[in-house]
Amino acid sequence: MLRRFALVLPALLIPILSSYALTNPEPLPLSPSLGASNSKRFDTQISYPSIRISQLRFTPDLDSKSLRLTVDITGGKPTNVRIVATASDKGKVVGKSEGNPGVSLSLPVPRPHPWSPTDPHLYHLNVFLMKNGKMIDRAQSYFAMRNVTCETDGKYPRIMLNGRFLFESGVMAQALSSWNDAQASTDAQIRSELEAVKRLGFNLIRVSGITEPERWYYWADKLGILVWQGIPHAPTGEREDERTYENRLHQMILALGNHPCVLLWTLPGKGAERYDEKRIVRKIREWDPSRLVDAVNGGADNGLGDVLDVHRASRPIGPLPCDARAVVVGECEMAPTTATHGATDNESLEGTAQNLCRMIRMARYCGEKYGLSGAVFTTDRRLFDKRNMQSIGKMIRDANLSPIPPDKDKNTVVPTSEEYPSLWVYSFVRGSGYWIQPDFNEDMWKRGFGGFGDGYPAADTPWTSPDIWMRRWVDIPDDAPQTLAFRVWHTGDAEIYVNGADAAHVTGDSHGYVIVPMNMSGRYALRAGRDLIAVHCHQTSGKRFIDAGIVAHAN
Repeated sequence: MLRRFALVLPALLIPILSSYALTNPEPLPLSPSLGASNSKRFDTQISYPSIRISQLRFTPDLDSKSLRLTVDITGGKPTNVRIVATASDKGKVVGKSEGNPGVSLSLPVPRPHPWSPTDPHLYHLNVFLMKNGKMIDRAQSYFAMRNVTCETDGKYPRIMLNGRFLFESGVMAQALSSWNDAQASTDAQIRSELEAVKRLGFNLIRVSGITEPERWYYWADKLGILVWQGIPHAPTGEREDERTYENRLHQMILALGNHPCVLLWTLPGKGAERYDEKRIVRKIREWDPSRLVDAVNGGADNGLGDVLDVHRASRPIGPLPCDARAVVVGECEMAPTTATHGATDNESLEGTAQNLCRMIRMARYCGEKYGLSGAVFTTDRRLFDKRNMQSIGKMIRDANLSPIPPDKDKNTVVPTSEEYPSLWVYSFVRGSGYWIQPDFNEDMWKRGFGGFGDGYPAADTPWTSPDIWMRRWVDIPDDAPQTLAFRVWHTGDAEIYVNGADAAHVTGDSHGYVIVPMNMSGRYALRAGRDLIAVHCHQTSGKRFIDAGIVAHAN
């Protein structure tokens, strides 16, 4: 079976999946594209009844404390046929509703228990097909009460789960197993892989352009793992016309729509053939208004969708939110680790894990301070191997779940952007006014993260012009040492000012961070509380980079 899309007729799968479901201890959600065959099902006849349940479509509504449920049937005219649905929690019926097939029902769920990665609570669903007061078909499934929105937390737009911000830290599905391996995986293997993700502290998996086996999504629901689901690439030739592609896309969304784990639909990313993105986004929202849409996925920003998804290497730092969309780093490639001569495989793996932990902490810091909603990391498959879990598992779990370490040590007064990004306002044109002074109007300047540059992986904001002017407001503690210095990485000549006072000058290229003494004029201008650091750097050729902080420095 191809994983990119179900290409076989659903009817051909009914005998196989129905037999599997009836012998399986865990009920599956009813998948609209495959009919009732992949849910626990009990028929009143030896053969299938002529009129039977074919599809369930449901959407939780936390605000109204109900489940919107539509039950489709097949096999005949629905004369004298009614639908009765019940919701149960821990064996106790909590809600009941009835109505006609094909019509949306409101199934009450009083005092709903929200589903989340830390508490993946599931309700049991029973659906009865009644004719003339007698049950002729029955299907079982499950559902969860949860919602996902993009809304502001008072400062930044963020992805909200059940009305609360939860930073989403995840991995690519391909990091867990290859496509062929996953398709052939047993139920126990699927569960084991997803449990490994949870043990490492991740709460998200990104699936790119494929459809995982149905049991994969079941265990994501059961274990509490969020899923960003990629849609297939648009057709590139004459094999499929636009309508055929959209019909198949609709069927995929219906097939996965009952799974609470799926939060986001992702369009194909950069480098993919695309057509009429605006139309596709509109269609997806028509088919499934209960989830978010990622229409950027690392490509050029088209202004569409609910999230601005950037892809980065080594440093999972996205731009500051600039509109109503949440910002995510949808893919962050790990920088290659430099293996020392004679290093063992375990030592190499530990270096990879340390690199991943650094990126996780940086992403969480950006989530806490700068509005980043989530980050997905490319990872080494060996990190999820049980044999390696004991040696590196706690390290990664702590990076995901423990409090974020401080951004400075005892010798750092104002941190650089080495471990965590620092926010500056900047301009490539000096403009009018005395820009080094605290009362300068910087409203027209841009905002960006240090370091600034071109040609260096550590450059989080591009700088390609000969000159750059930068301003950064910092907080100096009351007990700051008397003797201070700048920690600077510069290419070309730079001047540094403190509250308008000339504090230091450097020339040439530093080839990394170096200590530059702060002169007495700068130290006298620096005071406890809020202070301004202003930097001008000039570089006319070659690679560019500028970043600065303040450290304690003994004479």
